[in-house]
Amino acid sequence: MKFEEILLKEREKRGLSLREASALIGISHTYLSALEKGFDPRSGKTLEPSQQVLLKICKAYGLDYDKIFSTFSLSPNQDIYINMGYQLRSLRQHDPDRFKDILQIIYSD
Repeated sequence: MKFEEILLKEREKRGLSLREASALIGISHTYLSALEKGFDPRSGKTLEPSQQVLLKICKAYGLDYDKIFSTFSLSPNQDIYINMGYQLRSLRQHDPDRFKDILQIIYSD
């Protein structure tokens, strides 16, 4: 099932209007409407929420973030960045000294 289908189904399941759901989530009703359609009506371009908005939606509707995130088709670069994020979080937890070394390399000029 596509993200926009899940989003619409979850709102309808709760009996919420666009305005009620958007207030619950913390986004505008026009943006929620566009997300439910899957595209920006002004430009016709595919529309996907930012990670922050996706987290708000999951929190408001009680949805599993990883399950919802998996509905998106990611570009190869996005896959790489997500993998790097997982690796860095794991390294920070399991080898803090090495994590600090990597941060020094990243932030050095």
